[in-house]
Amino acid sequence: MTAPTRILLQAATTASDNDWTIDRFSILRKFLEAQTEKNGIPVYDVTSRNRLSFGSDPVLSTLDSSEFDELWLFAVDGGEGLPTRDCEGIARFWQCGETWVRYARAWFGEMISLAGVLFSTFVERAAG
Repeated sequence: MTAPTRILLQAATTASDNDWTIDRFSILRKFLEAQTEKNGIPVYDVTSRNRLSFGSDPVLSTLDSSEFDELWLFAVDGGEGLPTRDCEGIARFWQCGETWVRYARAWFGEMISLAGVLFSTFVERAAG
C-alpha cells in the first residue's frame, strides 16, 4: 500500500478578513482531498495554512525537516515576500527532490492581478 502524498498548501499571507488567505483555495484543497485510488485509499494528505506572522514562519523555515512531500506556495501577498529564513527552508526542501514552478495569473474584470506563484514541489523521499 502506498502512503498518500503529503501536500502543504501554503499562503504567503497571514489570516485576514477581506484579503487573500489559504481559505480562498478551499476548492483546490477539497478537490485534492477527494482523490482516491480504486480501492478508496486517499491519494493526498492535504494540509492548508497561512503564515502565522510576517516574520519567519516556523513551518516554512524548517520545511526540509518536515514530513511534507510537496509544497504548493501561493504568493498572494502585497509584495512583502518571504523572509530569508523561510526562503532558505524552502530551498533546502527543494534540494531533496525535483522542482517544477508554475505561474498563475488571475483576471478580475479589467484589472489584471498576479494572484500567485504556485511553487509545486514534487519530492520523492526515501522511506525512513
